[in-house]
Amino acid sequence: MKPPQNLRRYTRIPFLRRAVVHLAQGDVDVCCLELSLRGTLLSQPEQPLAIATDEVFEVTLMIADGQNIHLCCRRVHANDEVVGCSIEYIDIQSLSFLYRILTLNLPDWCCPSQEWNRRINENRSSSGHD
Repeated sequence: MKPPQNLRRYTRIPFLRRAVVHLAQGDVDVCCLELSLRGTLLSQPEQPLAIATDEVFEVTLMIADGQNIHLCCRRVHANDEVVGCSIEYIDIQSLSFLYRILTLNLPDWCCPSQEWNRRINENRSSSGHD
């Protein structure tokens, strides 16, 4: 199977799981719709999230059996249905869960280790550790 022509830098996978957005006003239950090494797509609740563009907030993705992925995210875009977030920080245990989920769910033509290396190099470049 060939990859699609219009490929993002990081491959998203469908990931329908409960998520909690932690805001100053309180916690809000949402649904995670998609996930990648670079970000996540969340559903908007009935009362849309009051998150400004570039605002940083925490998200907890509920995996299973009490295992969660904890993310520090930045809002990139939003509309009435979804909120697109980039991952700004992730702890090592959450990163391990995320990598395992992506490895098990990415199509055959994707290479998770290439995406992993790209993400590490981006972080190195942005922090001045070249």
